[in-house]
Amino acid sequence: MGPEVAAPLTVFTAVVLVFWVVFAYGAKRRAAELETVRAVVEKTGEASPELIKAIGRPPQHKYADLRKGLVLIAIAVAFWGLGVLIDQPEAVGPMTGVALFPGLVGLVYVLFQFMGGNRDDG
Repeated sequence: MGPEVAAPLTVFTAVVLVFWVVFAYGAKRRAAELETVRAVVEKTGEASPELIKAIGRPPQHKYADLRKGLVLIAIAVAFWGLGVLIDQPEAVGPMTGVALFPGLVGLVYVLFQFMGGNRDDG
């Protein structure tokens, strides 16, 4: 296997691995939260909505969508810039295509921020 196959394979494998680790950690955290609620219900016989909310996820910051959107747009610009800096005309098109994914998702997050109203819980 030459470097023209190994390099892209390594990059895409690393991306898949990062997503897998993030999702596995999230599933483990949610399982721990559910176990805590289960233990409280077994001890007290009931779980109030306030308790479940306190055990659950922390409240989101007022500008969380804007932050996520700007980070994703920055990643898109970095992918596009990488395509330009590779110094091969054939690289700009594919890297622009790759940049569209985080760029458009980031744009949607920014739109969510401005269309979603104000959050008071952050």
